[in-house]
Amino acid sequence: MGKQKVRVGSTATFNCQVQSTTSTAFEWWKTETTSSNNSRLVPIRKKIDIQVNNPLQEDVYSQTLSIYSVTKEDAGNYMCRAENDFGSSTKIAELEVTSAPPKNKPPPKKKPPPRRGGSMKFSAPGPVALILMLLCGYALGNQFVL
Repeated sequence: MGKQKVRVGSTATFNCQVQSTTSTAFEWWKTETTSSNNSRLVPIRKKIDIQVNNPLQEDVYSQTLSIYSVTKEDAGNYMCRAENDFGSSTKIAELEVTSAPPKNKPPPKKKPPPRRGGSMKFSAPGPVALILMLLCGYALGNQFVL
């Protein structure tokens, strides 16, 4: 099993596999820390799906634990216990939960740079064009009119 690292909101999946000549029963547990900082094993009951897999090959049995919509509280150690008539075996895996990725937001719109240079044509009768040019500070010929 080993360590698994997932983001908040995703699904964590653990596979427990054993070799046995007889059918095997599986149990899944999570280690929780009590208020007095002691650890205890609790059965897993929420947000899960346990899938019994067909034998991968003769004498190999497995079961998959899926934890959906993972939260920070789901982080910790998970234990799979396989048991049959000949005894039991335990495997432990750690689940590390990281923050969800930031939501994609569009980049801020850039303001166009101020225009410089260039030319402008006026279409107005004589004195009106001259007044507009004077108000806007446009050049007349080789001179600036202010």
